[in-house]
Order: sequence, then C-alpha cells, then structure tokens
Amino acid sequence: MFEFLPAPLTFLLARLLLLVLAVLVLWLIKKLVFSALHFALSQILKRLKVPEYKEPLFEVIRLPLNIFLIAILLRFAGAVFSDQSGFSDLMRDLSRVLASFATVIAVYRVISFILSDTVRAKGLLSVKVQPDLIPFIRTAVQVLVIILGILLILQSSGFEVSSLITALGISSLAISLAAQDTLSNLFGFLAIVGDRPFVVGDYIKTPDVEGTVISVGVRSTRIRQTDQSYVTVPNTTLANAAIVNATQITKRLVDITVGVPYTTHTAALHNALEQVRSSLRSDQAIDQESINVFLRKIGAQSLEIMVRFYVLVRDYKQFMQIQEKLIFDVMKILDDNNLKIISSTNTMYVTNLDGGQRGVMKDDEMLQPGDA
Repeated sequence: MFEFLPAPLTFLLARLLLLVLAVLVLWLIKKLVFSALHFALSQILKRLKVPEYKEPLFEVIRLPLNIFLIAILLRFAGAVFSDQSGFSDLMRDLSRVLASFATVIAVYRVISFILSDTVRAKGLLSVKVQPDLIPFIRTAVQVLVIILGILLILQSSGFEVSSLITALGISSLAISLAAQDTLSNLFGFLAIVGDRPFVVGDYIKTPDVEGTVISVGVRSTRIRQTDQSYVTVPNTTLANAAIVNATQITKRLVDITVGVPYTTHTAALHNALEQVRSSLRSDQAIDQESINVFLRKIGAQSLEIMVRFYVLVRDYKQFMQIQEKLIFDVMKILDDNNLKIISSTNTMYVTNLDGGQRGVMKDDEMLQPGDA
C-alpha cells in the first residue's frame, strides 16, 4: 500500500495506524466497561435499597476510569514503539504513574461521596454514624488515602519509599509523644461525640464538676456551674468519668416518708391513705402506675407512711413547683384527719400541727440542678 514511501516512513505510518486502531478499540472497550459498570452499580444499589445513588456514584468514578484508560493507551504506545527505548520507558513509567493516580483518585472520591453525610453512610455501608463524627472520620480517611496515594505514586515513579516510610514513622512517633495530651483530648472528644453522653445545653454531674454544658471543643468542654462560674474540663477527663445527665430524665421521683404517732386511730390513718391515693390519681402530671402510698412499717418512734411516685416532667423548676404543691396536698390531708407529723430515726421530717414545723421530703440524694 505504501510501496512508494521509504521503508522507515512506512514502518512509522504502520505503527501510527496501529495506535489509531488501538484508540478506537479502547473507545469501544470504554463503552462496554461503562455499560457493564453502570449495570453492576444498578444491581448493587438496588440490593442496598438506595438506587437513587446510581448516577451520582457513577459520576464519581467516571474521571478515574478515564484516567486509567489513558494509562492503558500509553502503555500500549510504549509497546508499539519498543524499539525506541527512551520513549518506550517514558510511556511505561507514565502509564504506571497514571494508573496509581487513577486508583488513588477513585478511592478518595468514593470515600468522600459515601462519608458526605450520615444518610449516605448508612445507606451504602449499613453503618449508623453520628452526624458530628462524619467530618472527622471523612477527614481522617481522606488524609490517610492521600498519604498512601503519594507513597504509591512515588513508588510507581521509581523512588525508593522504604526509607521515607521509616522517616515518617519516626517523625510520627516523636509528634505523638510531644502531643500526647492533645491526642488524648482529641480521642476523648471523639468518644464524647460518638457516645453522646450529653449535648450542649444539658445539665450534667461528674465527680469533679456539675453544671450546664456550654460548648464541646476538640480539646476541652466548657461547663457553667450553678454559681455561674465557667469550668474548662479536658475531654479525656470527661470521657473517662461517670456522668449523670439530669436533662435526659424523662420523669422525676418524689419519695416522701412521713411519721405519725403510735396513738393514731386506725380508721383515721386508713382514711388519710385513701385520700392521698385519690389526690395523686387525680393529678395528670403524675405517672399513675408509679403511685405507691402505704403504711410502710412500725418505726422506732413512729408509724412510717411511704408516699412515692414519679412526676412526668423534665424541667427541674417545673418539677419543684409540682412537688411543692403535692407535699402541701399531703400535709393538708393529714391535717384534715388530725394526724400529727413527728420525727423518726434516720429520716428528716417536719413536726406538727399546733404551732410546730411541718414535714418535708427526704430528697438529699436527688440531683438538684440550679438555675441554669
């Protein structure tokens, strides 16, 4: 066909035509691969019940696939011009670098897509992740992929990375020792955000501090105490502490113990107990199943009446108002039945009718947040 051309030029044209043919074949292969991948993604995402991610996820991997196909083409070009050692070696090295780069880009983009929000993470990985943790997990994984990707690309370029890895390991060890407290607080922050023992605005109590959470930072948490002073607590301290969260209480306990004299008439005592039960049952703020009003025992100095129930409120001030009203109701019922309230061993009471003091609840073990 090219007999009229010099032999070297004929040979060059033949190889160029071969490259053009390779481009056409690669284009057909690309179409087939993309179609097959599109179908495979469709089936996988249908099985995961998130078919709406098919097109976005396919767009995420389209770019690295194109780069990978270019790497294949360069590798083929190097093979075609194998007699040109310099050009062939360049194409082979460039192909290897592009293939490594395409792999890193693909992993990076897929991870960024999956960890962009909790809905995608749960749908694609079937793992529930706290929303506050998503940015940190995504950033940590992205940084790891970038570091490993750089090492992979350097190795593909012919650089010796073993000494670099050793240097990085020693540097990382030195940094971790120097920033041990900072890293401990960072992991404490991740534990707090992940476990969510409290959120901003909650009233908490630990062995060291008690108050309202104002902010949760990467290094420390700020808490406003009941005297309005601010305390900055390292996250590692909170992560390792036993935390009582008063804000998460769904109902609050009222536990009253009342002592009456041994000389109390049985009929009057029985009538008073029934009236207290009836009064509590008529109050919608009380958990009806929790009402317990009984003559508990014959104590050392008095007959002890137990009044115990839960109030269906979370707010502490509202609880105190309801509790105060209910205590006065109980006291009035006892007054109406001429029952004198007296002291009893190991229980704080208030004494009686005619000019005396009046009985109060035994609640010194209850968490009592201040006006936060």
